[in-house]
Amino acid sequence: MISVGGSSVGETLGFLALAILFVAAIAFWVIARGRRRGSRTIALDTTFTLSSWITGLGAIFGIIRLGAALVNERATITTSHVSLNSADALPCGHFVEGDRTGSGPWVDCIASSTTRVDIDGIALGARALLAVGEFLTTIAVLTPFALVAVVCFETIRGRTFGRTVIRSLWIAAGVILATGTLGSIVSPFGEYLALSSVNLTQSVQVSLTLFPLGGALLCAAFAAIFRHGSRLQSDTEGLV
Repeated sequence: MISVGGSSVGETLGFLALAILFVAAIAFWVIARGRRRGSRTIALDTTFTLSSWITGLGAIFGIIRLGAALVNERATITTSHVSLNSADALPCGHFVEGDRTGSGPWVDCIASSTTRVDIDGIALGARALLAVGEFLTTIAVLTPFALVAVVCFETIRGRTFGRTVIRSLWIAAGVILATGTLGSIVSPFGEYLALSSVNLTQSVQVSLTLFPLGGALLCAAFAAIFRHGSRLQSDTEGLV
């Protein structure tokens, strides 16, 4: 996940504009170069370049964060296991019409579902689980971009239904399913070890989403479709 923020609305919009301009500059450079060379695959060239940049930069930052998390004994954990009452004076679920003052909006209830906990001096085992969980999730997120880069590269060279594309789709299906699922499993255990070391929790809660499974099924379906297309292409070439 990419987060863009600042100390004010204007600063946040400025950072967001810079990020958009950076992507637009890369796309403009690829399109301009393709037109000068008379390329007929400008759209594929642009998609290949952007997906390659995202994969490369994401992998670099992911490795840096992995190393930093293993070395740094301090971590910030956002969890729902530690609850803090943000407004004792606001009786949630007991709103009375007479309590409202004025004609504008008013606060009826404040409840914190998650809490940020900064812990220092975390043991290596907990740090390793937290770092590996985040890194596995990063791999699951970057895999589709890497797959798009491979498909575009092979298509530009006229090998859309080649073995490389089909093999890459099957590999991507396995990687997305494995890393996405394991990342969701490993991270909660790292949070548990870190929080229990300071006596803040006594339980582990693992939440698994369907996104890794959905992504894996989508890649597997495309692999089967591309394999069928490869067979049709071979049959057509045989007839010619």
